[in-house]
Amino acid sequence: MNKECEKCGSCCKYLLLDATLEDAAREPLIVLKANHKGSGYCLNSRDRKDLGCAFLDGNLCGIYETRPDMCRDFKPGCTQCLESRRDKI
Repeated sequence: MNKECEKCGSCCKYLLLDATLEDAAREPLIVLKANHKGSGYCLNSRDRKDLGCAFLDGNLCGIYETRPDMCRDFKPGCTQCLESRRDKI
């Protein structure tokens, strides 16, 4: 199992970013909109309708230093990471 990040962007390409008020306070580009469960999800000024993080720039995070907590908690080599890497092939 490779625990190093390959910077493939797979973890973010099919992700609807569920951000919190704290995340939005840390990153001004985050705009919260209510989802069907009443919690927030994030769309930036591009207002993307497709899945995939709106802040993905190529394969890299465009707001890495101020990224939301859910992104900070995602670890290279975790089950979700390996599944998303496998699915990109």
